Amino acid sequence: MIMIIVVVSVVANALKEVAKRGIALKERQLELRHTGTATSAVTPEVTTRLEQMEQRLRVLERRFDAADRDRRALCEQVAALRSAYPPQSGCLREDTGFGVVLIKEGEEAGEGGGGQAEHRGADDSAGARGFTMRGPALLRCPAMIDLVLEGAGKNALGTTVMRELMGGLKAAAGAPVLLRGAGDVFSAGLNLVEIAGLDDDGMRAYLGVLEDLIQALYTYPGPLVVHVHGHAIAGGAILALCCDHRVCAPDPRIKFGLNEVALGLQFPRSILRLVRRRIATQCLDEVVLGGHLFAPADALRVGFVDELGDLDRARERLATLARHPADIYAATKAELRTGVLIEDPALRRSFIDEALPVWTAPALKQRLLGFLKKTPRS
Repeated sequence: MIMIIVVVSVVANALKEVAKRGIALKERQLELRHTGTATSAVTPEVTTRLEQMEQRLRVLERRFDAADRDRRALCEQVAALRSAYPPQSGCLREDTGFGVVLIKEGEEAGEGGGGQAEHRGADDSAGARGFTMRGPALLRCPAMIDLVLEGAGKNALGTTVMRELMGGLKAAAGAPVLLRGAGDVFSAGLNLVEIAGLDDDGMRAYLGVLEDLIQALYTYPGPLVVHVHGHAIAGGAILALCCDHRVCAPDPRIKFGLNEVALGLQFPRSILRLVRRRIATQCLDEVVLGGHLFAPADALRVGFVDELGDLDRARERLATLARHPADIYAATKAELRTGVLIEDPALRRSFIDEALPVWTAPALKQRLLGFLKKTPRS
């Protein structure tokens, strides 16, 4: 199940401050006008001050007009998400302080579900005086999408989860995306329970979906940042490697690693090409052949991640990338990605057929079942 959060670069606090300043100016104007009326002598100083205040108020009003235009643009993006995810499969709700969340039907929508609610905090009484914030506010920043990976087996990559993740990327339509995992892990990797039960045709289809997902992530035209807050093993680590920038929480309990060789799984060629592109050259044997699990500091050393930081840091990095002209970013990124993965569909199918006997071998399935028995998966 994928939740898509349309995250806006909120300047709500700044807008509140602007609103309060506008109110203060209005009150001061009234005070000065009252003073002038009471004395029956409006001095040139008072007149000048009033003119300055009125000019500043006009500036504030223009800023709010710009914010409202951006809000309408955001609503259009929400409409696009609604059409991508029709009412029978989910619903949209506001997420206070961030934006609009796509939640699956049957989940708790919480307060404020549906519609465009107005945000008025304890100090935000501006709406009663002519300043209304219909949040979240968006000032000259593109919307950002929170793509949350969620599934059984510690967010394991089953066919349904992978298809939903691709659907989320398609719905994002090039907007800046923050990828993260639900619960206490990023992803424990491929869904070994599903793999152990597949026949040749099922395995061929599964590997095809996996490669399609890697292709969709790695070639996504907009900025794509991942925040890893828990284990990223095997396929989970591969998803992280697809992203433009990778931030990992500095928790020494987190483990990164590629244990495919240890499990007897043959890397699809596209994925191995991606690993060679991302992992430090001198560390490739250690990472791929050794099958080691790395704590965040070592994951940074070998190239799994670009930096250590919290979720706010990942959002900052995404916001920085999102400031670049979108068309130039997409074109340049496409040039950088060309030739890394196997892009010819026929060639990809032939490589899948080549690896199929290994992935469907009875010995491998027995090994996977033995691994699952001693590995708790919820």
